Amino acid sequence: MKKLFCILSILCVAIPLFSQKDLIVNGLPVENTCMYIRTVQGSIDTMQGKWVGIYNAEINADCLELGILYGGCKPDMEFVTNGEVQSSTLTFLLKYNSYDRCKDTLKTKLKFDLLPFKNMRPGKILFISFKGSPFNLSYLQRQ
Repeated sequence: MKKLFCILSILCVAIPLFSQKDLIVNGLPVENTCMYIRTVQGSIDTMQGKWVGIYNAEINADCLELGILYGGCKPDMEFVTNGEVQSSTLTFLLKYNSYDRCKDTLKTKLKFDLLPFKNMRPGKILFISFKGSPFNLSYLQRQ
């Protein structure tokens, strides 16, 4: 979200009201490093909240990079998995903790650490999917 400030009707500057440093994911401020992924008990299908829009997903080394669209109101999110591999797939969910009906008009990249999930299927590929997103990635598991 940007607000336009004008000084003497001559110079107008757009100043962002929210920036990536204002984002909170899993209770921590977003940094430009691979953040931890919270593991929850039970099904992630029953978790309440609005899903955050993902427009890009890729894996670089052991870091999951997500391009997201989000609203500027209370940008407090959770990125979770239950750690259960079903049909060779591990599913993640990125959702708002609270959502104040803001339009998802801001873009940013979030990075998450896949190392804790690296050896779930040694010698095989682990497929990664996201609730509410068409992206499916493959993550080679080393022996």
